Formats: sequence, structure tokens, C-alpha cells
Amino acid sequence: LWSDYLPWALAIGGFILLIVLASWLMGRAQKKHGVSSRIVELPPHELALKKLDVLEQKRLWDKGLVKEYCAELTFIVREYLEKQFHIPALESTSEEILGQLKSGDFPQYLRPALQHFLTNADLVKFAKATPPEAFHEESISFSRKLILETKPVQPIVTDAENRQPHNS
Repeated sequence: LWSDYLPWALAIGGFILLIVLASWLMGRAQKKHGVSSRIVELPPHELALKKLDVLEQKRLWDKGLVKEYCAELTFIVREYLEKQFHIPALESTSEEILGQLKSGDFPQYLRPALQHFLTNADLVKFAKATPPEAFHEESISFSRKLILETKPVQPIVTDAENRQPHNS
């Protein structure tokens, strides 16, 4: 009785073997030609600054898309805060974000300005408030300042640290 299924089992087994062999050969060919499947992720501050540049170039507020502008801008800032300070900023309210940043490395002198920024953006997004014209430039400027002042500090390498010991 099992002999009735033997041709089917061999065919399925052969098909699986062909798939495995083909994927193995493709992997070897990619390695040989220098194709890598590795994804290089930008540091949070670099990614956020690039996104701010793109958003600023769109000039959504000039097109009457103030709510969309604020939504995109706060997303960029929240995403940065989440990645940089390891808090769930994308799923949190503005008040929750401020509370979560109290106990971390976030500079306390930036808290009032961040609160002002988030509150004004929330008013535009949820209460359909119309911000003053200066809000757009000020909010982009503040977002850049926030990112630049909270990005990780790169250690300075001096010449003495770069020198290799001489073997005499």
C-alpha cells in the first residue's frame, strides 16, 4: 500500500532538494560577486536629520497641510526619542513621553521646550488649531536643536592614541 505513494514522495523530495540546492547556489553566487544582504542602519540622529530635511523641502504648511506637517514632524521627533532614549515614544502620549524622559539621559533644560513643541503640535493635530506662521520654522529649528544636542558624543581620538608602539 505504501508503494502506491512512493513516486509522489520521491517527486516531492526531489523538488525540495532542487529548491535547497538552488538557494544554496544563489547564496554562493551573491557572496562571490560581493552582494551582501546586510542592511546598514543609520544612527538615530542621522536618520532623523535626513527626515527633517525631506520634510522641510516638502513645505506642507505652504500647501495648507498643517496637520499633516505636524503629524510628520512629531513622528520624526518621537521616532528619534524612541531610538535614542529607548522609550516607547511612538505609542505614548506627549505627557507620557515627558515623564519617561525624566529618568534617563535626556537633558532637563530641553524638557520645557519639548513640552511646548509637543503641546502645540497636539493642538494642531487633534484640536484643529491654527498655529502662528512662525511655528513651522520654529518647530523644525527646535527639532534639529533637540537632535543635535542629544545625539551621542563621539570620543575624540588624539595622535597619541593613534600611535602604534615601536618594536626595536
